[in-house]
Amino acid sequence: MQMTDVKVTTVDCGSLFPLLAQGKADAATGFTPGSISNLARAGMTKVGHLDYADVGISLPSHGIIASNKTIESNPDVVRRFVAATTKGWQEALKDPDAAIKAMIKARPLVAGSEAIFRTELLSYGDYIATPGTTGKPFGWQSPDDWKAAEKLMVEYMDMKPMPSVEGYFTNKFIAGN
Repeated sequence: MQMTDVKVTTVDCGSLFPLLAQGKADAATGFTPGSISNLARAGMTKVGHLDYADVGISLPSHGIIASNKTIESNPDVVRRFVAATTKGWQEALKDPDAAIKAMIKARPLVAGSEAIFRTELLSYGDYIATPGTTGKPFGWQSPDDWKAAEKLMVEYMDMKPMPSVEGYFTNKFIAGN
């Protein structure tokens, strides 16, 4: 397949999944767990996907964003927030049924979507670790993964590189680091 075989159209994010569900598009880009869940809510449950990692591109996974000001002025708050979030993710992945039950209790209007949430939660587990984070604590990010991601963004998105990839992330709040 060549790029000339494909017609690329940019649409509003809110239109992306309805257009696909209505058959007005053959494919869409998106983050797999969220995309699969949104399509399932639109009635599309048999969805194929291609992950960047399937073609050798390992991108950094999830993270928590904080301003440099917050990191510098409230490092203990950041550390405790990261620890609580890490524990929540680890517990949810260890016992998805309990996590979904707790979520439904907190958000009763989403009751009935448990199967979709379970698929989404389990899918997120596939995106937390990369080959570069093997053997590291949960949440630890790989400088090599960031260097590779930056290289792609510089080449294909006209992004200006940082003097050091540590400008994008820090592992200093990861327990066991």
